[in-house]
Amino acid sequence: MAIPTIFSPFGLLAAGAGAAVVASRFALDIYGTCRDAKKDAQRADFVASFRNNLKNTVDEFKLETDNLNTDERDSLLGKLSQIEAFDRTLQLANTQQGVQEAVIKFGQHYSALKSEIEHIKVEQRYAKKTGIKKAESEKAAANLTHGITSVSATNAIDTSALKEARHIRGSNVVNNVADFPQDILDRGIVAAEALRFYEQIKDMDQEYSRGLESLINELDECRYPQRLQLIRTTMKLHYGQIKELTADTNRFRDMLEKLLHHASCHDGFAEVSPAIEALFSQKYISKEQYNSAVAALTEFVMRAEERLARQRLILQLKDNIESLGYTLATGDKADSSDIKTLTSDLLMRIESEEVVYLDTQWAGYKVMLKLNKDTELTTRLVRVVRTHQETQDISTNQRQRDSEIGKKWCEDYDRFLEKLQQDQLFIGIKLRKEPQEQDILYVVDKAQETTKQEKKGDTLLAENQLTADSE
Repeated sequence: MAIPTIFSPFGLLAAGAGAAVVASRFALDIYGTCRDAKKDAQRADFVASFRNNLKNTVDEFKLETDNLNTDERDSLLGKLSQIEAFDRTLQLANTQQGVQEAVIKFGQHYSALKSEIEHIKVEQRYAKKTGIKKAESEKAAANLTHGITSVSATNAIDTSALKEARHIRGSNVVNNVADFPQDILDRGIVAAEALRFYEQIKDMDQEYSRGLESLINELDECRYPQRLQLIRTTMKLHYGQIKELTADTNRFRDMLEKLLHHASCHDGFAEVSPAIEALFSQKYISKEQYNSAVAALTEFVMRAEERLARQRLILQLKDNIESLGYTLATGDKADSSDIKTLTSDLLMRIESEEVVYLDTQWAGYKVMLKLNKDTELTTRLVRVVRTHQETQDISTNQRQRDSEIGKKWCEDYDRFLEKLQQDQLFIGIKLRKEPQEQDILYVVDKAQETTKQEKKGDTLLAENQLTADSE
């Protein structure tokens, strides 16, 4: 008689989620679910998947860097080479902690480089839009110093400065740029810079720029250099803030799109996707919103992957057991090839940690099976009897038969373990007892016992009825 028990840590490993997935908290959280995996093969599978994503990340960055026309290209390539070096680090990592540290450091380098690239892209995008206006502003300032009397305020020249310039030129005081009052020139340049920042903000976010119109309107009449300097500084700060928000939003959208694509293949996706997709309709996505969305997607995918993994495990257990001549009941649709249909009833019972019985080739004997939430599989050979009395009155011959069948079950059990290992289910034995170590467990068939009691009750009722009739 055997009471074998298996412990099989079934680690959930993310594979093929995309470069952004690996770099985000999503990958780190998923990796956290397999921290306690005790088999080198599981870690090797994760590392192989991670290295593949790392390669995709490097290729993606190289393409983006090649498309950037910037003096910082060499610096970006240098940082990219640091990310590429993580491939070697992962190859050499031979512990769970080593792999985890490499993943975390990779995520930090990835996030920093991605953010830098997005900032450059935003600057180039809006520099192109404002290039013409900037050129017009510079030309207007140059024309002012050469005595041009008609310059529009829309070309970023301080109107008050123009009025003074026209008055001076009308008096024939100014004949060349060297004679032009320096304070007027300085105020014109500061006003032009303030308006240039405002126009860049307006191109990026027109609604946001409306809140700055009152400051821009001051440029027409402001004669105080300190006030002009303050307006220019304010515009510059607002421009930097909008540029950073835009770059972060572009980066967050890119990552969330990849995360959504990865999550969309799982059942129940429609329940979580609306809240995430609603972020794409916003002008900006804050870091808090992004982190919340990533956490929600991480939780959803982890649970979905765990369900799929358990379903695959149940199907493998069923196939392996049936190949040895045992029958694992899975409801009325046991012949279905669909995993969901095939395991629906059994999965519900396993989720509640119920005991499942396997039919054997030996009459009166069954195998108890239980798979708990920690993926610990317990099996035990039992003999099913009709009454409690039979559990007490066990003959010597019956004990001998129990021992012989127990040995046969142990042989089948060893074959069962071999099949699981062939299916890459790595198992660690926590407890195993041979037939000679402990007597077989006897289990009373409650259904038969209930039927017997009902028949006994019917007999007593008939006897009472017969007695009453006789009287």
